[in-house]
Amino acid sequence: LEIMIVIGLFALLVGISIPFGLDVYRSYVLISETRNMVSFLRRAETLSFTNTRNDSYGVMVMNDRFVVFRGASFATRDTAFDEEYLRSPLVIVSGIAHIVFAAVTGRPDIMGTTTFSNGVNEQTVFINEHGTLFW
Repeated sequence: LEIMIVIGLFALLVGISIPFGLDVYRSYVLISETRNMVSFLRRAETLSFTNTRNDSYGVMVMNDRFVVFRGASFATRDTAFDEEYLRSPLVIVSGIAHIVFAAVTGRPDIMGTTTFSNGVNEQTVFINEHGTLFW
């Protein structure tokens, strides 16, 4: 009888803990994806600002990965310089998905917001006309 009570209490504890643990994990993945995007944007901006290889650099957000690329656009980029980073399928991205920073000035070709969502929570990354990131 005591073993049945202990097993029941253990099952109850596990049943309560699993949803909480999954929510914490989903929040962690959302924050991680947002920070990755900020990091990649800063990398592309720095490469452009320092005029690395005399070219512009940008970031493309795809369904399964982030790509830091060299070139005036993703379509005309030099694929030999692509840096690809896998994305989590748990996070949905909407808004600006393609940003290019001008060589030397480091100014973005577009300003606006990229939104990351895990279905429950959202985080946004806003880039202004000067390339300043707010998140």
